[in-house]
Amino acid sequence: MEEKTGIDPEVKNRLLKQLENGSIGELIKKTAELYEERDAFLVVTSELDIQFGVSYRDFCENIYRIAGFIRERFSSNKHIALKGANSFEWVCLYLGIIISGNIAVLLNKDDEGETLEKELKKTDSDIMLTSGEKNTGSSIPVYHFREFITEAVAHDELIPDQKCDSSRICTLIGTSGTTGERKYCMLTEKGILQSALNLCHAVPSDVHGYAISILPFFHSYSLSCGIIYQLIEGNTTVIGVPDSSLMAAINHFYPAYLIFVPSLLFALRFYLNSLSKEESNLVRNNIRTVFCGGAPLTAEMAEWYAGNKIELITGYGMTECAPIIAVHSRTNFDPYSVGCICKAFEYRIVDGELEVRGPQIMKGYYGDEKSTQAVFHDGWLRTGDLVRLDAQNRLIITGRRKNIIVLSNGENISPEEIENILMSNPGIGYCRIWGKENSIIVDIYSGVYSDDEVYRIVLKANGLLPAYKSIKRINILKTMPDTVELGKVKRIEY
Repeated sequence: MEEKTGIDPEVKNRLLKQLENGSIGELIKKTAELYEERDAFLVVTSELDIQFGVSYRDFCENIYRIAGFIRERFSSNKHIALKGANSFEWVCLYLGIIISGNIAVLLNKDDEGETLEKELKKTDSDIMLTSGEKNTGSSIPVYHFREFITEAVAHDELIPDQKCDSSRICTLIGTSGTTGERKYCMLTEKGILQSALNLCHAVPSDVHGYAISILPFFHSYSLSCGIIYQLIEGNTTVIGVPDSSLMAAINHFYPAYLIFVPSLLFALRFYLNSLSKEESNLVRNNIRTVFCGGAPLTAEMAEWYAGNKIELITGYGMTECAPIIAVHSRTNFDPYSVGCICKAFEYRIVDGELEVRGPQIMKGYYGDEKSTQAVFHDGWLRTGDLVRLDAQNRLIITGRRKNIIVLSNGENISPEEIENILMSNPGIGYCRIWGKENSIIVDIYSGVYSDDEVYRIVLKANGLLPAYKSIKRINILKTMPDTVELGKVKRIEY
């Protein structure tokens, strides 16, 4: 168990102020000066044995050596694709690419064959770095993570300090929402930093501790909350935990911070209930904060965590905004909202839809001017989310504009409203509401209940809905279906 120590608020505030208009390079250097010998990363084996730790000071030196090597080898403004599972090497290469003045293209680790070649062409990638096989059949040069880093850290020269334009595009990161092909958001250094700073202002780490995330770093939520935020806060990110060993890792390292999606909240809840009271309390008492994003959270789950005195912080965002738009603070949590809109944003609500503008919003979709023009309106980004504000100015998401089901009788129905009712039962693992003619249909999966019990749950939900929104047909699924983007429901295109 790591010894947890407090953070001097004045020192912390000075760091945040310095980073407001800073760069990724300044983040790495200033955290090295502030946290010095504290471990920035702890790398573990699949059996959860510690391979090595890397201090903030050594991490900074490694990143600047890698950046110097990349600059010498490839010059600058190249599109360098990064493809691999979460690893310390992935983090080093990502930050090294940015500091070297190049642009990181974040690919899905599972992209292979024709899909991989398609994404490389779509992003005009010049070089690819991968943790997998180098022989991909790609037409561009391919380098293996470990071999590349071994050569880079032996490089004699660190990249020299230089004035950096933090508004430059530094990252192309994929988003497909819940329908359609992947588009690549052009994010800036300032935008990526600002997203993490939003979290720092709302939820400052009052203790240094271990942080664990098994969510893919090539997703903006995991990148912002699982890497950049943890570096700013001086925490130690544990890397290498297999998905199947997450609960064992929590019981082994007693992390202070967990970066989750709703399905992992259910898994942790189940796990804690399976432990003895003494073991469960030991794990709970060491968890300072569980962050949850990527998909909607049920009020029932939030209330369970509150009742068990585990701090749960939820928020709202989109890849186009790097991604954090709204987040709860420790003193203003409400399970029915996603928190207050961050101060870095201007916002307005137009015909029920949230529109935002601010420094962290993407420059557009790479190579897709049509989609870019469709999502921006007079400089405002249309989020596509239907919202309202409560009396405390907290944001409540009521649905997605493009998901609205229009029945043949003219009724408009938000599928999320019905899905949230069904998902409030912790035994329901998945559901998707869709419409056909005058009927509302649900595809539903439970790994817990019998078919008869699922039918009863749906009928109970119908009792809470007006007649025109009631579910007319139930498709009970035998396996959990594939979902997109951290557990979001994949919508049927009409």
